[in-house]
Amino acid sequence: MCEGQVLDSDFSKNFDLPLKQDYFLMISKKTGALFSASCFLGGLIADASLKDLEKLSNYGKYLGISFQIVDDILGIFGDSKITGKPVGNDIIEGKKTIPIIFLKKLKNIRNLLLMKLKKINGDEDVKKYFIEFFYYEWY
Repeated sequence: MCEGQVLDSDFSKNFDLPLKQDYFLMISKKTGALFSASCFLGGLIADASLKDLEKLSNYGKYLGISFQIVDDILGIFGDSKITGKPVGNDIIEGKKTIPIIFLKKLKNIRNLLLMKLKKINGDEDVKKYFIEFFYYEWY
C-alpha cells in the first residue's frame, strides 16, 4: 500500500502522464492492496482455507482496482451533492487518474470535458488548470 501511495505522489509531482499500465500498477498497489488485505484478513478471522484466502485476496485486489477507477471518474464527472467530494479536486492536486490519461489521448473527447468543466459552479482554478493542461499539450 505504501509503495502505491508513493507512486501516486510521484505521478502528481511529474507533469508527464504515466502510461496506462503504470497507472494500473499504482492503483493495484494502493487501493487494490488495501481491499486485498481487508478481504484476506476477513477470511483469516473466519478460518478460511489457504485456497479460499488466495481467492479472497484476489477478489479484494480487483474490487479495489474497480473502486479506484470509479472514484477517479466520479472525481471529474460526478455530482458533488451525491458523492460528497468536490468535483475537480484530483485535477487541482495534479493527480494523474485514468480519465485524464485516456482523455489526453482521445482529443475528440476534449470538447465534451471542456463543456462539462464550464458547467461546474465552483473553483475557477480547476477549469483554468485543466484547460491550460490540454491546450498546451495539444496545440
